[in-house]
This record gives sequence, structure tokens and C-alpha cells, in this order.
Amino acid sequence: MRQLWMALVLLGLAGVECLPADGDAGNMRAYTAGDVAIEAGFKPDKTHILAGEPLFITFSVVNRSDKPYGFSVDGDSGPGGRHDSFRVVAVGAKGDKVKDPHAGEQDRGGPGGPHIELKKGESYEERLFLGHWCALDKPDLYTVTCERSLDDITKDGRSPSVKVSTQFALEASNPDERKMGKIIAELGRAIREGDKQALGEATLGLSTIVSPETIPHLAEAQKWGDYSNQTVAIRGLSRYPDSEQAVQAISAALGDTDQAVRGSAATALGEMKAKRAVPLLTAVLKDEDKWVRRDAANALGKIGSREAINALKDLLQDKSMPLRLAAVESLKELGEPFNASWVMEIIKSKENNPFQNAIWFVRRNAGKQAVPMLIQCLDMTDPSVSSYYNYTLVWQIGGCGGPKLKFHHDFDGKGTEEQVQENKKVLQTLTDHLKKGPEAGGPP
Repeated sequence: MRQLWMALVLLGLAGVECLPADGDAGNMRAYTAGDVAIEAGFKPDKTHILAGEPLFITFSVVNRSDKPYGFSVDGDSGPGGRHDSFRVVAVGAKGDKVKDPHAGEQDRGGPGGPHIELKKGESYEERLFLGHWCALDKPDLYTVTCERSLDDITKDGRSPSVKVSTQFALEASNPDERKMGKIIAELGRAIREGDKQALGEATLGLSTIVSPETIPHLAEAQKWGDYSNQTVAIRGLSRYPDSEQAVQAISAALGDTDQAVRGSAATALGEMKAKRAVPLLTAVLKDEDKWVRRDAANALGKIGSREAINALKDLLQDKSMPLRLAAVESLKELGEPFNASWVMEIIKSKENNPFQNAIWFVRRNAGKQAVPMLIQCLDMTDPSVSSYYNYTLVWQIGGCGGPKLKFHHDFDGKGTEEQVQENKKVLQTLTDHLKKGPEAGGPP
């Protein structure tokens, strides 16, 4: 979902604050950063849980020196919304490493975090959701290792790096419906009565528990907090495509004032293939936000209802190229015949991501017409070495059965006159290829 990764970051790092140290050592250990003494460590809320029960861990740093201690909080976000400055690994009693639920996913990046400055006796805390790194959904006695490096990069250089590491035992017992029901009820109460941090943690926890008992609580959570909380509630509700209450709660979010919430709701309804939401999603195609319109167009294609075809065709004239491409892809999903003109205008817009994605759409769907279509999209007036547009098209034409030619390209330079002349010849060669019939080796 669009912007969901940021929602998970905000919830996964709930309760970030600087506080006076309370003296609770927990799993704290002493470290030194140059001539500054600190204590740091990770402490789980519980060391005995039910298999599948959500668990949070508190990461703490306390300055035990008379001198101030500073470090940077890296704001980058790894897969699934987890903070990529941390490493969390769980191993079962037999030495089997618990699978990373986000292994192989792309790091999304993110904004830089703040600089933390702790005076003597002050502490800093972050709340981490264990489920971002490993799902303990089977009974076992686990050994959990949590690590993080503390670095401080300032105008005066980098302070000594401190690698904080904590290891603790965590027992996950057999699931018990009655006990899990009580946990769900407690999380639901936190949603109704808790503060912002309690609301965020309860919503995130409920979104990972596989039980229809979570639906009414997530439906309630979807109404509260900012978009970071609402989008996580929507994600949790999307697990239950056969639940009328879940579909209704997500459908209601299509009218939210926050565009990120509306977009997440549209995406979720598409993933749920909620046919009863088609009229609402069709109406969202006229949303004021182009990204929400795109999410609704994508959702309609996934649902597969032909009721939306005319509304999707109206989007083919929209100024937003990403939205046009979403409409084209959804029309293809709905069985509409391939229409070259729909895609060629997107390619010719030269808008970076849309034009490249449209080229790949042509390669996947245009068959023997792909080569002539892409040749017709070339900008014959621009043989410059700085033309990434023509460089991409020439490479793609060679990749889908057309002539394999070299178009010189350099982002920073104008190129030599010889390179420009060679690029002119490449463009002319492809123009001539377009004129040839199939009997002469040209396109059909």
C-alpha cells in the first residue's frame, strides 16, 4: 500500500522520548563511548507469551556520565516498516532460526532521524514491534538477540560507535483460544481508552493476530488516531475478505479526510476483491488526489468487475500519467482489447517512472506490435547523448525482438560530435526498420 511503510515506521517506533532515568536496570549493560559512560539495552514487555501473541520491546539508552552524550537516530525504514538500524533474530530451542517475514523485500529508505542529546541521568526510549523481524507463531523456547549500533555524525565528525546487544529467552506456549480472546479484548480496550501510544501499539498488535475476534476492534481503531494508525487497522481488516463488517469499515475509510487513508482503503478493497465496493471505488475515480484515483483504478482491475470500464476509460484523458497507466492496466485485467494509443501517449510524456513502466506494459502485452510501437515513440529530433528517453527506448526495442543498436548516453555530458552523429544513425536505422515489411525483416 502506498505510504503504508511510513505508517508502520511510526507505529513500530511508538513512544520515542527522552526521560529521566528511573533506575530500572532490566536488561541494561554498561558501555563506553569515548570518555562517556552509558547504559543501554533491550527489554521485552514479557518473557512468556502465547504463540502468535504480539510483543513489544523497549530499547533504552541512559547517560551515566557527567558529560552530555549524543547520537543520531537513523530514520531510514527497512522492509515492512521496521527500523533498519536494528537487528533482531530469534532462534528456536533446536537452533532453527525463525524466518524473517520480510526477507527479500526492498529497503524503502526514508527520512533522516533526529539527533539525540542526553544530559547526565537522562534516558532515551524506542518501542519496537517484534513481529517486524520475526513471527513467533509456534510454541518453542526462543533465544532472541537484539542489536543496534549508536553513531553520532555531527559537524565535528563521528563519535565512537557503540554496538548495543541484548539476548534474552522468550517462551511461546501453545495457543489457547480463551487466553488469546482475553488478550484481544485487552487490546480492544486500549484502543477505546488508551492514549496515542497505547492506541498505536494495540492496533499494530491486533493487525497481526489471525482471529475474526479482532475485526470489531480494528474497525474501531480505523476511526481513531492519525493516518499511521488508520492504515495499519485497514491492513489488519483486509485479512478478512468474507467479513461484511471488515469490508464496511474499510469502505467507510474511502471518505476519510486524509488521502493516505483513502488510498490505503482503496488498495485494501482491491486485494480483498470486494465486488460490493465497486460503486464506491468507481466514485473514488473522481477523488481530488491523483494518487487516490490511481489506487482506486488499480483496485477495480484486481476486483475484475466490468461495471467500471466506462469510468476507467474516462481516466485515459487524465493529466496524471501514473493514473492513466493504472487505468490501462485495469482495463487489460478486465479483458478490454489492447489499444496502442492508450499507452503510447504515456510513453511520449517522458515522465520518468510512468514512461518506463508503460514500456514494460507494451513488452508484456503488445506481442509483435511492441517493436513498431516503441519505434514510433522515439524522439527523432533528439540524438543528444543526454537523452535518457531515447537511450531507454533503443535498449528496450532491442530487448523485445527489434534491432540491437547502441545509443550513446551520458547523464552529465553532451557527448562528442561523433557520438551524436552515431545516435542520429541509430534513430534513422530504426525509422527505416519501421518502413520495412515482415518479408524484409521489419515489423508486421
